[in-house]
Amino acid sequence: MIKLNNENGSIKPLITILILFVLAYTGYKFAIPYYKYSMLKSSVKEFTLISLGREDKLRNMIYNRAKELNAPVSNNNISVQNLGNSMHVSISWTDSVDLMGIYRKKIDFNINITE
Repeated sequence: MIKLNNENGSIKPLITILILFVLAYTGYKFAIPYYKYSMLKSSVKEFTLISLGREDKLRNMIYNRAKELNAPVSNNNISVQNLGNSMHVSISWTDSVDLMGIYRKKIDFNINITE
C-alpha cells in the first residue's frame, strides 16, 4: 500500500503540478486580451499610414481588423480625425477575463495614435 504523506508519497508533486497548471491557465486567459490589444495597435499604426485623409476607409479597416481578432470593439468606439497632414485615431473598449466562473476581471484598453 502506498503512503501519501511520507517522503516517498505523491502529495507534494501533485500540489506542485496543480499550482503550475493554475498559473499557466491564468496566464493564458489574461494573455489573450493583451495579445488582441497589441495586434490591433500595430495594425492601427499601419493603417493610418496607408489611408491618410480617408477617415471612413480607415475606420472600416480598423473595425474589420478588430472583428478578425475577435476584439469587442464596435464601430462607435472608433474615433478618427483628419488633422491635415496627420490622422488621429482613438479606440477604447473593455474586455473581460473569466477564470472558470470563479473570478471575473474587466480590463479597459485605450489606443491613441497620431501618425
